[in-house]
Amino acid sequence: MNTTEKPCKCHQCEKVFSQPFALRQHERMHTGERPYECHLCKKAFGRSSHLREHERTRTVEKPHKCHLCAKAFSQPSALRKHEIIQTVEKSYKCHLCGKTFSQLSTLRQHEKMYTEERPHKCNFCRKTFCQSSTLRRHERMHTGEKPFECLLCGKAFNISSAIRQHERTHIGERTHECHLCGKAFSESSVLKKHERMHTGEKPYECHLCRKSFSQSSALRRHEQIHTAEKPYKCHLCGKTSSISLLHSEDMRKCTLERDLMNVLCVKKPSADLLILA
Repeated sequence: MNTTEKPCKCHQCEKVFSQPFALRQHERMHTGERPYECHLCKKAFGRSSHLREHERTRTVEKPHKCHLCAKAFSQPSALRKHEIIQTVEKSYKCHLCGKTFSQLSTLRQHEKMYTEERPHKCNFCRKTFCQSSTLRRHERMHTGEKPFECLLCGKAFNISSAIRQHERTHIGERTHECHLCGKAFSESSVLKKHERMHTGEKPYECHLCRKSFSQSSALRRHEQIHTAEKPYKCHLCGKTSSISLLHSEDMRKCTLERDLMNVLCVKKPSADLLILA
């Protein structure tokens, strides 16, 4: 990348931009700053375009109606996206991990992760990926970047699928019902995870020790034990771990020790003062 053409660099993730306003807009994803406020409901947003879109949802007519559930939308593109969610069945299944997809081409792309070279390496934990887009999505876990912002409440997410699932909580859309207990969910994938609690199914198996898990995320955490991969680092003591330290006992211990040292530094008289006394 030619940095002479893009002189504005983010000091947190090293991403560069050609215009100062683009850098400021990007930095708000790190800081959480939301300077644009709706005068009707006081919700704040990081981008002016998101505020304008939010204000349209409060005032604009919604002539585009879904023929399946009668939900209305202000834009035809939003209706089309909604109808796809309502009707698409995920019928293509990966035989390696059990993940399902709505399109065969998406499944084929997913399967390449198991067979192709992985030329894209993470600068933070050295994990490799076969696609640059997957690397960018992974690196957001390290940088804290959350580019996907909800137009209704301003909450931000690091992946697009998370914001789609979140947006359904605003409209109460729960079309996937558990036939065992009647509980309903907005995502078929969440329903599948829930049903495994009833059935005890554990479709994700470690190829090294044959231990099985009900969720793919649990399998990934387990596999880090075998590989000795430790992508999570405590910012207080520098200790690394294979699992997130955010809510761990080690993090709580470090925080308590830091707070105790701060108290001692304030209350303990200095040696110079004792000598003078």
